[in-house]
Amino acid sequence: MSSYKTHALIGGVGGLFLARVLDMLPHGAAIGQNVFGQLGAAGGSIPPAAAAALSTGGLVAGSAFLALIPDIDEPGSFIARRARTAIALACAPLLGAVGYLLASSGIIHTQPIVAAAVCALAGLGFFGPLVGHIVVRLIRVGAGGHRRLTHSLVPCAALTVLAAGLWAAGLRVWAIIPAALVWGVVLHGLGDLPTPMGLPLFYPVSQKDFFTLPKPLRPYGEPIAAAIAVIVGFVLWPR
Repeated sequence: MSSYKTHALIGGVGGLFLARVLDMLPHGAAIGQNVFGQLGAAGGSIPPAAAAALSTGGLVAGSAFLALIPDIDEPGSFIARRARTAIALACAPLLGAVGYLLASSGIIHTQPIVAAAVCALAGLGFFGPLVGHIVVRLIRVGAGGHRRLTHSLVPCAALTVLAAGLWAAGLRVWAIIPAALVWGVVLHGLGDLPTPMGLPLFYPVSQKDFFTLPKPLRPYGEPIAAAIAVIVGFVLWPR
C-alpha cells in the first residue's frame, strides 16, 4: 500500500498532465482562464499568465486530493481520518462551480462570482459535512473491505457512463462529479499497482489481484512509482 504522500504526488502530476492536455485543445486553456478572469473582474484584473497559472494550480491541487479519496474505506488512512472535512472541501468548489454556471446561464439572477461564493460556502458549511457523514458510512458498509470496491474499475465504468449521460443531457456541471471520482480512482491505482498487494481491478466481478511490477521489485514499488512521478512531473512542468 502506497502512502498518502505518494498518492498525492502521483495525483498532482496527473493534474499537471491534465493541464497540459487542456493547453493543447483549441479552447481548453480558455476554460480555467475564463473562471479566474471572472474572479479578476470582481476583485481586480488578473493577467492572462496569472490566470493560466491559477488554473494549472487548481488542477494539480484538485487531482492530488482526488487521488487520496479511494483510501476512504480504510479507517486509519490519512483521508479517512479527515473524511468529513475532505468531503466538505470537495463540495465547496463543486457547488461553487454549479452556482457560477447557474448564474452565468441566467437561472440565478446575480453575479456569477457572488453565486459561486455563496454556493461554495453552503457546500463547506452545511451540505459538505452532511454528505460526508452519509457517504463515509455507506462506503464502509458497501466497499467490501479495503482496496476493493473503492479501487475497482467496475464502479468506474458505471460512473463513466453516468458522466457521459449527464454530459449528453446538457447537465455538464453535474457530469464533473462522477468524472472526477473516476479520475481519482485511476490516479490512486497508479500508486497501488506497483506494491506487493496489487489491486483487484475488476472487483466484485473478479477477486484477482493485478500488478505492474515483477515480484522481486514489488517491495520497492512505492519508491519506484514516486520516482517515476517526479520524472514525469519534471518533463511536464511549464517552462
